[in-house]
Amino acid sequence: MQPLKKRNSHIAILLLLLILAVGAMIALKKCSACRHRYMCGTAPGDTVNVALQYSPVSFYMKGDTLGGVDYDLLHIISRTHDIHFRYTPVTTAAEGLAGLRAGRFDIVAANLPMTSALRDSFLVTEPVYSDRQVLIQLRDTTGHRKMVESTLGLRGDTVYVTRNSPNVERLQNLIREIGDTIYIREVPNTAEQLFIMTALGEIQLAVINEQIARSMSDDYPQVDYSTGVSFTQFQPWVLQKNEQALCDSLNSWLTQLKETPLYRELVKRYFD
Repeated sequence: MQPLKKRNSHIAILLLLLILAVGAMIALKKCSACRHRYMCGTAPGDTVNVALQYSPVSFYMKGDTLGGVDYDLLHIISRTHDIHFRYTPVTTAAEGLAGLRAGRFDIVAANLPMTSALRDSFLVTEPVYSDRQVLIQLRDTTGHRKMVESTLGLRGDTVYVTRNSPNVERLQNLIREIGDTIYIREVPNTAEQLFIMTALGEIQLAVINEQIARSMSDDYPQVDYSTGVSFTQFQPWVLQKNEQALCDSLNSWLTQLKETPLYRELVKRYFD
């Protein structure tokens, strides 16, 4: 009887080990399919902190309504993939990037072109939309002619830009391209404020993103924004270098979204 009991004990142990091994294989397979926790939805209490630039394009509030292409896309992702985002409005992209470096944010959704400098410092997602930098100026009294017809006409002029924005780097590159001086005036004002200051005649020239200018042009038809300062550039979301898993998930979700009528409706709503 004793050998039989020992044999049964060994069988029980082997069965237990087999069950544990099968369970581990299933768990590994599930994790492999999900790739990481973001693909499977966040665990209870998990929150992804997002810095959203307050602008007519990225994020805005009108009464009780929240909108903006970045906000709407993140809201769709949150609802579809069971991931909780905590939004923090920021006034400039530089403010968002500073918070990202400090670890206060996991994602920055702002008016940031996909440049090599940005790629060197951070992870960037697939393009969310495209935009370009444009020159803001008043039309003449006829409502048609503008002071500067091309970027070559900026020689010797003073151009206002938001402090620490990508527009500063673009103007510095433009100075090298034309081989002449452009006086860059960095100010703490947002792109929308620069647009209004130009419309009111407080400043003559400013550089902001075209999509912001277009969204404000109906209220200020005297402002011209037809002179491009950059080529069309992709606008991604930005993450810290150690957030590859989250970046991969966002890329997957954005790729899926871009194939849907919902994405095309958002682009038409905000950019057409």
